[in-house]
Formats: sequence, C-alpha cells, structure tokens
Amino acid sequence: MIVAMSTNRDALGFARLATAEFSFLTQPPFAMTLVSEEPLAIRFEGNGIAVVVFHDRLSYELGIALWRPVSATEASSPYTISDLIRVTDPVAAKRYRRFAATSTSALEHGLAKLADDLRTFGSGVLQNDPESYHRLSEAREGAVREFGRDQRMRTGRVAAEAAWLARDWYKVAEAYGGLEERLTPAERERLAYARRKLLSDA
Repeated sequence: MIVAMSTNRDALGFARLATAEFSFLTQPPFAMTLVSEEPLAIRFEGNGIAVVVFHDRLSYELGIALWRPVSATEASSPYTISDLIRVTDPVAAKRYRRFAATSTSALEHGLAKLADDLRTFGSGVLQNDPESYHRLSEAREGAVREFGRDQRMRTGRVAAEAAWLARDWYKVAEAYGGLEERLTPAERERLAYARRKLLSDA
C-alpha cells in the first residue's frame, strides 16, 4: 500500500481523524490494537485480524483493507467494505463507490460513514467469527464467478454482433449459443434466425 504524502495531504489530518473515528476497534468486543499510524494509512490488529484504513494517495478515496494475516490469499487480496456489504446486500455492494475526500470536512464525513459501514457489516468478521468468514468468502467467490460470466457475455456479444453484420450464421449461433440463458429477446431472435439459416442452407 502506498502511503507517500505531500505537505497538503498532511494538512488534511487523515491519521488523526481516522484514529479517532475508528477508536471503537480498540474497545470490546473487538479490543484491537492500533499498531501503526502513517500520514495516509492507519492499521489495527487483534483477534487474528488486520484492518487498514487508508486515504488513497492518487484518488483521495477512503477505503478499508481487512484480512487474516495467517491467510496468504487474503493478505495479497484483502477484503473491502463492498465485500462486507455483499454478504447481506449484493445489490448495494454493486452500487458501492469509495468516497473521495479532498478537504478536512470531507474527510470527517467520509470517515464517519466508513466507520459506520464497518460496524454495521463487519462486526462478526472483526471478531474472526468462522461463520461470518465463511459467508464473506462465499460471497466473494460468487462475485468472482458473476464477473467471469459478465466478461464472457460482453465478449460473446461483441463476437455475435460482428458475425451478424458479416452474415456468418455459424458464428452468430456459436457466439449466442454459449450465452443462451442470458440473452435479450432481440438476441434470442437473432439466434433463432441464424439457426434457421444454417438448417435451410444445409
């Protein structure tokens, strides 16, 4: 994580504000310890969990990275607030965007919201509750699968459109055929037409 800073960034007072806003992590039931405090990132550890609250150097976005240090996978790809939200509200997780704070007042507002989200959606995870982590892991795996499906859908649609314009009915049927369960009515019509053309030309 990059924590380089400029004088202007230092003047915003991120570390001071974040430490105060997330002090609830040092209290029961979490009882974590603030282990590092840098200009653009603070870190808490406890219950087998590490939590970093950061202010992105380039985008000014506020965010959280959360992982179990014993897990190399989580350490290289920490959980985020959107991961935590996804467990109970997948639609809200898709809409979630990190808040960009370029002033002290914006930092105060953004950090308060971030801390509230962490309390609301991450309580069980922060206590290293096995069931909470199981749901979190399953939700992320589901999101990865959905992302893969969406990527295949976009690629398939581009290929089908090019084949349709070229009147290559075999490639139209091939491209749309692999996406059949997610086609729009218009795309289903194209697929049916391409299949009819293939049968009539056979």
